[in-house]
Amino acid sequence: MPVAGPYARPADIPESRDDRALALSLAVPKHVVLSGRAGLWVHGNAPVPTRVDVVGSRGLHRFKPGAGPRGFVTIFHSGAAASEPAVEACGIRIASVERCATDALRWSGVEDVAPHVSRAIKEGAVCADRIDEMVAQIDLRGSGAARVVSTWIAMKKTLPQ
Repeated sequence: MPVAGPYARPADIPESRDDRALALSLAVPKHVVLSGRAGLWVHGNAPVPTRVDVVGSRGLHRFKPGAGPRGFVTIFHSGAAASEPAVEACGIRIASVERCATDALRWSGVEDVAPHVSRAIKEGAVCADRIDEMVAQIDLRGSGAARVVSTWIAMKKTLPQ
């Protein structure tokens, strides 16, 4: 059964977070944290990505951006995910599902991500209150900040109370 790109798993083994993390492991350097839409996918809350957003400390040396291994494009950011607790799977660090959702709303197309974040919240996989806290802490001068704040305000109106 396909997992992502050229990666597959036997049909009798259920897909897991580790399978998804393994598929991205060559596109995620050891010194960063996976977040955004690709992180949501590893957590099981979005479709297979082609872009891999990773977060490191501000001023961190980054290798040349571009097409990563197996067709994944790795995009480097600096941000809160670098200093927050993360889970580890198959040698990569993955931000919390709420951080991945917040970052995905910031860096990815709203039409592409918002339905998956809404579904994950409604299914209980993502805590809306935690996203609220993260959005409240965003420096509005940063790249994509206005987009994530306005998107989140609009999304909250559609969520069950």
